[in-house]
Amino acid sequence: MEQSTLNFNPKMSPQCQKLYDRLKVGPITNAQIRDDLRLLEYRRRFADMREKYGIKTEKKSLGNGVFEYSLKKDTSYEDTMDTASKYIDKYRD
Repeated sequence: MEQSTLNFNPKMSPQCQKLYDRLKVGPITNAQIRDDLRLLEYRRRFADMREKYGIKTEKKSLGNGVFEYSLKKDTSYEDTMDTASKYIDKYRD
């Protein structure tokens, strides 16, 4: 008897997918999210992306109630390589 494979990556909602696809292109402001993507509950979409799908984003204030959102860059590889190079340099001599 064979056990079926379980899918632990649920499909994104259409609103989350629309926002995520746009964030992959580059940063976007809350005004652009409202006007261009027509998403009024975008803060909930960011929470869903973070909580349900593990997608991390950054928020930066541009002033006057305007915020810029972007995908958070995963620096774990760079951090690991920096640590490794420091370790190698320290013990090279």
